[in-house]
Amino acid sequence: VQVWHPNATVGTTVAGDPNGVAGWTNGKMYYPTFVYVDSSVNMYIIDNGNSRVLLWSPGASVGTTIAGTTGINANSTSSFGQAWTMAVDTSNSRIYLADLWYNRIMVWPFFANDSSYIIPLSDIVGVTIDIGGNVYATTHHLNTVTRFPAGSTSGTVIISSGLSLPWALRFDQYGNLYVANTGSGTIVMFCAGFAANSTGSIVVSGLNQPVDIAFDSQMNMYVCEYGNHRVVKLAKSP
Repeated sequence: VQVWHPNATVGTTVAGDPNGVAGWTNGKMYYPTFVYVDSSVNMYIIDNGNSRVLLWSPGASVGTTIAGTTGINANSTSSFGQAWTMAVDTSNSRIYLADLWYNRIMVWPFFANDSSYIIPLSDIVGVTIDIGGNVYATTHHLNTVTRFPAGSTSGTVIISSGLSLPWALRFDQYGNLYVANTGSGTIVMFCAGFAANSTGSIVVSGLNQPVDIAFDSQMNMYVCEYGNHRVVKLAKSP
């Protein structure tokens, strides 16, 4: 994992082997697919090839496993198959992990040996939560977003049109929901409080396989553009 400062042309490695060597020890990773940074600059990393989630503190040379079992890919409550996204709830010390291989969302308290409960969902790829703890997930080929009330394993499809191979989805600080469409190369926004089965508005187009979205404190948007191997910054409109 690298940090890129504003206007920098190179990044600095802050997690993992400085020389990019893969491995299974706590100082290395193998095929990391997602990172979340909290307000204290702790990093939560899906170390996908090692089937675990690592917590990496600022300045640390090693991470600590907070979910999963290192090297064990399994359909169990203590392991997962393959995950590209997760939602991190630091207020309640738990993660929501989207397990693509086994079609489920695993709700996992930090440092627990097992997930506390599992939400089944076929074709899942992206997951996020709102301020009330409700869970939202994308299905990649079904082109839908499903909402699960906080603590429930039963959900309702709330978006069923206007999406094209959706991947990640994120809320901004105002409660608007954004969905990254890898098929159409667009970001679609659904305004806070949107009605079920709304179509949303395209706010960004012309991207090449966008797979993740993030916002900074000034509401600038950052998009991970997988097809072009880069991160794109989109400044907030005046």
